[in-house]
Amino acid sequence: VVHALIMRRREVLVLALLQHFLPATAFVVNSPRVRAASACVGGASATCRLTQAQLARSNRQGSHLCATLIGVRTLRAAEWGGDLAKEAQVCAQVVQTASQVCLDLASKMKMADESLGKEMSAGDTQVGMSVIKTGDSTPVTAADFAIQAIIAEELKRAFPNDRFMGEEDAADLRENAALRAMTVEIAQQYTKSSEAEIMSAIDSGVEPPRGHGERVWILDPIDGTKGFMTNQNYIIGLALVVDGEAVVAAMANPRLEEHDVPSIMVAVKDKGLRYWPASGSGPIPAQLTPALQEKKVSWVVKMESLAKFRGPTSQGFPMTELNENGPPWLVSRPMTTGSPMPFGPRCIPDNVCCGAMIKYWCVAQGTAAGFIQYETPLKSWDHACGVLCVIESGGKATDASGNPIRFLDRTFDVDKAVVCSASDAHRNIRLALLDAAKY
Repeated sequence: VVHALIMRRREVLVLALLQHFLPATAFVVNSPRVRAASACVGGASATCRLTQAQLARSNRQGSHLCATLIGVRTLRAAEWGGDLAKEAQVCAQVVQTASQVCLDLASKMKMADESLGKEMSAGDTQVGMSVIKTGDSTPVTAADFAIQAIIAEELKRAFPNDRFMGEEDAADLRENAALRAMTVEIAQQYTKSSEAEIMSAIDSGVEPPRGHGERVWILDPIDGTKGFMTNQNYIIGLALVVDGEAVVAAMANPRLEEHDVPSIMVAVKDKGLRYWPASGSGPIPAQLTPALQEKKVSWVVKMESLAKFRGPTSQGFPMTELNENGPPWLVSRPMTTGSPMPFGPRCIPDNVCCGAMIKYWCVAQGTAAGFIQYETPLKSWDHACGVLCVIESGGKATDASGNPIRFLDRTFDVDKAVVCSASDAHRNIRLALLDAAKY
């Protein structure tokens, strides 16, 4: 039907049909006739949405089809996310802003040299831009503080009754005038708040739990700050948690912007995972860089071939003997402790720096088959959004005993490890990861 209408130059009816059957989709239309007849928003991109009156006016000869379409369903975009659609939209928008903050500051920073581990030294920092946190040798930047202030204020406006939890507080800023000045300068590009209000917004992230039934937004302004300072990977992560369960989450991967692919993933409990662009509205179709797409297809096809022709699911060919034929996988474990080898001693984990969230990102997008996160207790802001994104991508995320992950406070405990597997990872890959996580 669409083809016949196109051949008869009935572009407006084509748009009407697409909007009827795909109501949650915004269509970018290049036809001048459709632009003239449609309600277009978004400037040059001209995302079009027909009103009933415009549809009827523009298609007098097709009045029967118009009446049928209008009678069945009003032609308007349905919001993705169900009852949590607003939360999903706000979540995406604030991490879009945070991505821009990071990119702006990164353009002014001198990048430090790469090194192993998550610790850095004072020699890696820059006056007014970054410092080493007291007591744990990890870095924090003006972008971390500014993002926390900006997002805390935006969430307070959108959801005034919700609690906010952030990784940072303003203590380091009070002791470092240069860093405080840079933080305020960055934040005031996005907010009209005073310095005192910005400091207060940052400190709002340490409010204690209010009790049963509360909604709390959990933010890691930059997960993998070392990656941010060394021009490697880092993620901005935000999640809405209700009674310990993550129900909305967004992860932004700003470095993907240079590759012209979606740089933000958003998950809503029981609604799936969607992607957003670095700026503008979403959801938009998922897309990987050519190299990542090849990596994803490669391991999935390899695993399917092995299962068909060599039987890795049988007792005669256990997963621990895959070695070079094993899938890509990730692990986060103290450097003093050796890594487990779920797929054999020669199937070593990929090296993806920095932080836990970039590893959740890889599993959710399917470029890694799984991820084991050791240590307990863990920090909620490092994991809440990643766990939900993996689950809503079709994968699995539990502790080593298969229990769900709960985020009841600033830290949480798990049985030995968090174990994630991608949607394309068959059952025995997951079982091998779970088994390895117990040691």
